[in-house]
Amino acid sequence: VDICEDEEHVYVKVIDYKSGNTSFDLVALYYGLQLQLVLYLNAAMELEQKNHPDKQVVPAGIFYYNIKDPVVDYVEEEGEEGLYNRILKQLRMNGVASADKTVLELMDKNLEKNGSSSLSIPVSIKRDGNLAKTSSAVSEEQFRLISGYVNHKIREILDGETKAAPYEMGQKNGCQYCPYKGACGFDEKKGSSRYRRLAAMKPQEIWEKMSRQMENPVDKEV
Repeated sequence: VDICEDEEHVYVKVIDYKSGNTSFDLVALYYGLQLQLVLYLNAAMELEQKNHPDKQVVPAGIFYYNIKDPVVDYVEEEGEEGLYNRILKQLRMNGVASADKTVLELMDKNLEKNGSSSLSIPVSIKRDGNLAKTSSAVSEEQFRLISGYVNHKIREILDGETKAAPYEMGQKNGCQYCPYKGACGFDEKKGSSRYRRLAAMKPQEIWEKMSRQMENPVDKEV
């Protein structure tokens, strides 16, 4: 957890270090398959608000950092800085950053210049000073939405739903790394056992669905 303070705000950034190639996936978050980063952020922000009751606690970003030792191709006559930047690009974190330009510049001073791409967070700035469409950045309102949505999903988990109903999404399913295959009774060869097939969605559709569910939290939309 990284903290940055000024006179009125406390900015909170959470990084989860991974040995594999874990990537942030908004679809997986929506279906409750990737809750940990937002859950960590919620806990960190709650703690900071208790420690700084007189300040506004603001989410700065949630990121996965894949621990690796990248090997880059040799480029003739490339300087040390160019090589260093290419290695940093391979190590760039993935996740979601705040779309607030002030917050972004606190996380990467290189973004002070328009027309630059961050070497540490998944954000690029166009020459006109606006965020590029490829940037993984959201508004503070969207951060509040996913924060509330994850808390809602956690409450569903704590309700004790234990039905053997593993998911399937793309090439992944809930049984791949499950240690309880021999105990749960789920067997796709049986006619009664079927995976819950989760559909892919565009980001805008996900935001709309999350917003509707938070307006009507008793609805269990799939």
